Amino acid sequence: MMSRLVPIGVLVGSLVCATVASADPPCMKDIQTLCPNVPANGWLIQDCLRAHEGDLSKGCRAHVDDLKETAADLADSCVWDIERLCGEELPGGGRVVACLKEHRERLSPTCKERFAK
Repeated sequence: MMSRLVPIGVLVGSLVCATVASADPPCMKDIQTLCPNVPANGWLIQDCLRAHEGDLSKGCRAHVDDLKETAADLADSCVWDIERLCGEELPGGGRVVACLKEHRERLSPTCKERFAK
């Protein structure tokens, strides 16, 4: 059971970090205000925002919550594909998402449909 949860956590973390760290407009001001001295590295920015989670603006908080929900839905639909095709990928830096994209033609129909959204 634990081995199935690892890919889900990796995917959720990768999607959330990649999107929030891209300085999407809902979180841009939060990044500039809360993390002004943090290098523009997705994981470092994500760690900073997580440390200031209670201080996030309503817009950024809603954005992060939406990303977590989307990532969880995708991970649930793709857990077997992640294990089968990307099980050797190290977590972080969007590597699992990149792996799924690389193997798009080999994804299960459910995962392929959900990943396309």
